[in-house]
Amino acid sequence: MSEFAPQICIEGGQYFFHLYLAFMKRLFILFYTCLFAVLLNAQKDTAFIYTFGGEQDEQGRDIELTADSGFIMVGATSSFGDGNSDIYLVKVDSNIKYQWSRAIGHFHLEFGHAVKQTKDGGYIICGYSNSQGNGSYDGYLVLTDDTGAVVWEKYYGGFDWDKFYDVELTPDGGFMLVGETNSFGAGDADAWIVKTDSLGTIEWEKFIGGKKKDIAHALISTKDGNYAFCGENASKNDTTKGDAWLVKFDGSGKVQFDVTHQKSEYEITNDLCETSDSGLVLIGKTQSYNYPIEDIIEIKYNSEGIFIWEVPHGGVWISANKNDGGKSISEFSDGNLYFNGYSSTFGNGEAGMYISKTDKNGQYISAPSFGALGIEMGYSLIEANGAILSFGTTSSYGFNYTDFYLVKFDTVDLISNYSLVVQENNDVTLNKPLNIENYQNQGKYSIHPNPLTGNVLNINSRGTVNDYSSITLYNAQGAKLPITINNQTIETPVLSKGLYILQIENEIFKIVKE
Repeated sequence: MSEFAPQICIEGGQYFFHLYLAFMKRLFILFYTCLFAVLLNAQKDTAFIYTFGGEQDEQGRDIELTADSGFIMVGATSSFGDGNSDIYLVKVDSNIKYQWSRAIGHFHLEFGHAVKQTKDGGYIICGYSNSQGNGSYDGYLVLTDDTGAVVWEKYYGGFDWDKFYDVELTPDGGFMLVGETNSFGAGDADAWIVKTDSLGTIEWEKFIGGKKKDIAHALISTKDGNYAFCGENASKNDTTKGDAWLVKFDGSGKVQFDVTHQKSEYEITNDLCETSDSGLVLIGKTQSYNYPIEDIIEIKYNSEGIFIWEVPHGGVWISANKNDGGKSISEFSDGNLYFNGYSSTFGNGEAGMYISKTDKNGQYISAPSFGALGIEMGYSLIEANGAILSFGTTSSYGFNYTDFYLVKFDTVDLISNYSLVVQENNDVTLNKPLNIENYQNQGKYSIHPNPLTGNVLNINSRGTVNDYSSITLYNAQGAKLPITINNQTIETPVLSKGLYILQIENEIFKIVKE
């Protein structure tokens, strides 16, 4: 027995040595797993989501930094005010704490597209209205004091559709506006530039375009004291599709250059920014790279309007519904380009708010998507104190239907490993509209979007839609139109611009088709 004892001891020692090695290996793995988790958690950022609105629809369009380091947001509301839709103006402090809100408008429809703070601390808002003025829609300009109370309001345009989409302050205390006019100019729609004095009185106006649809979507002041707008131009090609369009002009309206970027399919630009090298970068959407779906398109020109580069962003072709689009772009203090918009390719729901960082050549760096099961759209993007603020509209969060949607990301890293903190604000400070156009506030049903840009209306119901045969769509002359009803959506035929009447049981809705 003794001759085997040493062997047994040796083998036993080896066994326990192997156990020791296995234990140390597991401890080593556990240590580095914990270390990796700590490092990963250290990199994890927080996206703060804020919503503002009421019982009906709110549509967010623009956010600006204010002199007190807070923020002013503008869009439209159907929850408050005097009409079917009023301008909705919301002021928050630097911590996104609610301060005040205003509903600005009259008996029918007003929509706010852009806002700027004036030198005296008030706010200038541009958009459109069909409550007053000359035509179906008129350009609408409103000046408020620092509490959002209206100082004056002005209407501009002719007997057709005229709308403002953006405004800039001018050195003489006046305002420069761009948009579209269907009342004047050479064709279907022309880009419309209006210069006013400090009281909103027109000093000059200019119409740029041809026989087809030409629209100015966004305006900036350039470092050399001039102005530039981007948009879409269909008059310079041989088809009906729009091309990316860039126009630079001086303070008297004299055009310095007027260029389009023509591709195989349509290309529309929604915003632009001036870069540190005095170039101009545009953001929008195109079908030229991934037909038939839409991709985000980023385009750069130099200061003389010479094309430099174009970069598409988006997902691969999956279905005709997987569209991506860019709405707002800025060059941030780190020298990179940031844009927002929407994406049906990425994210959780029908469309998520898409925020992307690219380098100075448009090459992708990072791009998280923010949203849930509904639709989130980004329309305005700014940098403030090292943070990113992306503003638009949500149907996933908020009090009801759609609401103002603000995402605050406290770094410009835009990593995808983020957590969410959601704060939903039910605005109870404003009165609900009482006119018959907003009878849906007291009724069972509500519809959105309104104005209608496509051909699908969503029915929101406090119960269920039991009797689809009770849903009828009429044009302004009272003629019944064919519709297709699927679950809680209404698919309309291709509608021309104008007013339509939708009846659901005993409730009446006025629908505006853009």
